Amino acid sequence: MSDLPPQSPLSDQLRDRIGARRVRVAVFLTYEFDPAFFETEILQTLFDHDWSRNRNVALAQAEDVLRQVDHLAVYYDQRGIPPAASSASLDYRRFGVDRPGGVFHPKNVLLLLDQDDETQKSLSLLVLTTSANLTRSGWWENLEAAHIIEIPENSKSLLRDDLLGDNGLLSRVIKHDKTSAEHQAIEEIRKFLRYRTETASQRSHNGVLRPRLYVGQKSLPRFVTEDLQIDPQDFNLEIISPYFDNTDEAKAVVSLVDELNPRATRIFLPTTEVGAALCRKPYYEAVASIPRVSWGLLPRNFTSYAKSRDDSPSRFVHAKVYRFFSPKLNQEYLLVGSVNLTLAAHSTANTGNFESAVFFQSAPGRTRLDWWLSQLEDSFQIGAFEEPGSDEPSTLACHNVSFRYDWQTDALSYYWVRGSGDIKQAQIRHRSTSPMFISPIEFDSWVELIPDDPKRFREALRSCSFLEVLAGALPSQRVLVREERMEYKPSLSVTLTPEEILEYWSLFSPEQKSAFLSRKLEALVAQPPNTPELDSNAPKPTELERRSIFDRFAGIFHAFSCLANLVEDAFNAGNDREVRCLLFGSKYDSLKTLIERITAATDADPVNRYITLLCALQVLKGLPEQNAEFASKEAKAIKGLRDLLRESLDSSRGELVPLLNGRGAEFVDWFERMFFLEIPVPEAEEQSA
Repeated sequence: MSDLPPQSPLSDQLRDRIGARRVRVAVFLTYEFDPAFFETEILQTLFDHDWSRNRNVALAQAEDVLRQVDHLAVYYDQRGIPPAASSASLDYRRFGVDRPGGVFHPKNVLLLLDQDDETQKSLSLLVLTTSANLTRSGWWENLEAAHIIEIPENSKSLLRDDLLGDNGLLSRVIKHDKTSAEHQAIEEIRKFLRYRTETASQRSHNGVLRPRLYVGQKSLPRFVTEDLQIDPQDFNLEIISPYFDNTDEAKAVVSLVDELNPRATRIFLPTTEVGAALCRKPYYEAVASIPRVSWGLLPRNFTSYAKSRDDSPSRFVHAKVYRFFSPKLNQEYLLVGSVNLTLAAHSTANTGNFESAVFFQSAPGRTRLDWWLSQLEDSFQIGAFEEPGSDEPSTLACHNVSFRYDWQTDALSYYWVRGSGDIKQAQIRHRSTSPMFISPIEFDSWVELIPDDPKRFREALRSCSFLEVLAGALPSQRVLVREERMEYKPSLSVTLTPEEILEYWSLFSPEQKSAFLSRKLEALVAQPPNTPELDSNAPKPTELERRSIFDRFAGIFHAFSCLANLVEDAFNAGNDREVRCLLFGSKYDSLKTLIERITAATDADPVNRYITLLCALQVLKGLPEQNAEFASKEAKAIKGLRDLLRESLDSSRGELVPLLNGRGAEFVDWFERMFFLEIPVPEAEEQSA
């Protein structure tokens, strides 16, 4: 038996390949999607960060780190939300899509990475193709398969057209979303491929076949024989698949073997812990009766959780691998991805499932190529058969409906794609609000849906982003809301005082900010529920103990200088979202939050409050000069913040003037003129040699 491929956690592989590079854009494709697991576990693999083990702290850290990513999007099948999945919390685009006649089944991660070294900046696209869903079982429990390919800037690759073409992976993903939404993450990756890479003119490089991506351009056998131009008759074929057609006939196997005609074929037989075969008995017998085809098993030490224990349970084999190998030619080719051994998975672009898999040639090893699977002997008897599972749950309700919520305008809308069913009305439920009714349903356009109590719905959506849809005689369906402009969504876990916001702006590194948040949140987590942050009977801190540099002028000016630098850095990186978060958002560290908190603070020093508000106004005044295009595009948001600031300043002046005695109003007018006066920096005189 040939050496089996090495095993390592998928998250470790991805983290190692990213290294110290910054993730600019990320696109995830999956069938099943568990938002909470994705946010607290999978996203952490993208960033070199010291993550807290406390979930609430880790979420707050991720909320902060994600602002450095230009665009991030997840595409999943609308039927692929597991019953035990928990709600989404973080700021990224979420697209539930429908695949008529099949399922949306690709499993890919595409990362546009930015390498900024001392000499130059360079971009690179990392393409992970895997069998793993974005779930706990996919990334932690199952035995999965994955392959990572990197496409550097200015390189040549055949994957370019497989990703970029009209029938390529990215184009087909966008076509599955019927809501006319913007797909900025995908468009940035397409822009990189279109303008910074080239299509290779040769099928191979240095005698090795260039990798290709299978996305259902044609049937799987035709893709192997026509696009890859290898002759399967020279190879043995080995197939690992957890799922088969739930039929008595093995049509997918017969079709594949007839068209490819390999020398011999072995197919992995999935079994339960007690040895029952996970397929129908007639199907098992149909496969066994095909000439030159046999069932096989993976070694137990390869599938068990603990390699050193004989009694360790086996992991569920969810990997999908098609392996062509020839000991005589010393060549091995692998197809790794989402493609099960089913007719729906092997179909062409317009029928069956939407799949993805990468085909590549492995480097020759030192040992002679041989089978991975041990062949079942004719004398081997299967004790029992169980109905196979499936990645294709046709019994689930699936109305092709999407919901979106705009946190800036508090507008809730639905988009219902017209289908074959005669559904005219629906009931929409959230666990914390009264039901909403749609009657009649308007199809193929975004339609506003107004809750009975909009403020209560807004608060409810902060903690749970799932809606439940009941329509017709079908079972209820969970739908994950697309949340937009989430910089205006208040942070769930973190609240900072005005002084803490100023201090947070002044921290230099992501590590310092992470440690700051960790200290703040872990103190709150350790606090007993329903108790004030400070025991009223506890000794009060002295005035000296309460003071910090951020209570006085120097600290205030320093913090706003740091904020200006953060805004400038975000503009230079083209990250307008980060600027919106810093200025207009409702997060714990935004300028808007600072203005609201310091205005509402009953114990704030009147002079400090006044100076802080003047500094905030100075930041807004400088925006048009920093980025005129941004200032024009966000004119409404800037006006709203300026109006809030003017109201707060008027209140602060009214508080301050009586304390100045005599000519206080005259002094404040003079002080503001001087505060905003442009003072040119004198040029340094040249020193004589």
